[in-house]
Amino acid sequence: GVSGAKATANDQAAPMDDAAIDAKGVRSVQVALDAAGAAAAADARANAAKLVVRRSQAERNAAFCEEVVAIGIAEAARQFLYLKSGNTLETHESGTAYVTYVNGKLTGEKKLAYSSYRRKSLDFWALAHAYGETTRGGVTIERVALDSLTWTAIGNSKSKYAELSTLEFVLADGFAKELLAKIQPGGKSVTALLEEAANKPKAATRRPKKAPAEPTETTEAAETTPPKAKAPARRARRRGRRREDDDDEDDFAPPPKVKADDEIKTAVGETAPTTLDLLVDNNKMLRRDLAARDEELAAARAEIAAYKEQIEEKEAESRTYVNIARDAKKELDAVKAELAREKDKNKAVSPLCDSTNVRLTSSAA
Repeated sequence: GVSGAKATANDQAAPMDDAAIDAKGVRSVQVALDAAGAAAAADARANAAKLVVRRSQAERNAAFCEEVVAIGIAEAARQFLYLKSGNTLETHESGTAYVTYVNGKLTGEKKLAYSSYRRKSLDFWALAHAYGETTRGGVTIERVALDSLTWTAIGNSKSKYAELSTLEFVLADGFAKELLAKIQPGGKSVTALLEEAANKPKAATRRPKKAPAEPTETTEAAETTPPKAKAPARRARRRGRRREDDDDEDDFAPPPKVKADDEIKTAVGETAPTTLDLLVDNNKMLRRDLAARDEELAAARAEIAAYKEQIEEKEAESRTYVNIARDAKKELDAVKAELAREKDKNKAVSPLCDSTNVRLTSSAA
């Protein structure tokens, strides 16, 4: 009975003091303010970190752009010197040969990899085609001349070459600097620049607007004659095999003509790029990438073949050394056996033995 009474007394909550509740509310507000300050400080640190990251990314992208342009100028120099030599300069005949040639002349520890050289040189020509200048110092070239997909291969090599006049224009002082001035300020990556170039609206001429038809005189017959009903739209062509139970002749009719994309106007008044233009640009990028991968694969196969030849040469040398060592060991064993036989002969012929020699030495002492 006593324990039950105590439990009942403990279960009853003590009345809350108004002053204590008020103080608790004030403390809670203070905790909230302190937490808000900590969140603001953390947010400020995060924003500062983001700013640093953005600046670092912009600096990195600018450096990558500079790298790509420098590699492109080297590729232009390779093509120019090879064409000027009458296609006889072996060190400049291909990208692989040129990379080997350049690495032999570099004095630093870092060397250029062919895969990187090939990829970045293609990126350079794509950037030059999209953003490079075409008029400088009174000389003008066609922009299409900078498009590597329009070049032709020379000789047995799969490498394509630009025209000498185009290469000379690119190698002239100022082209690379102006190209960097065009692509670096936005802080965009090379990939973003290439995608932007692929999706850039094509320059297209506007279609002339049709003049409005002159109003004709309204006659009583025209007012009373109802307008002709439009013919029902033809059903779009259905892909796949025609069902046997469907006799509709329009199943294989051409699809209805859709309004051309080039009639859609952009906000600035220029025509928007057509779907075909975008597909063509993307196809060009894919073809360029595939060509680069094919050449990288061919170069890798050539390197593997060269390594295999070196391994075979080393293995042949190793087998030669093993044979030489084995022959030398045989000769050494033969010499040792001959010496042992000579020693046995000497022991059999000599009248003195080791004990006699010992005794003679002792008596002499």
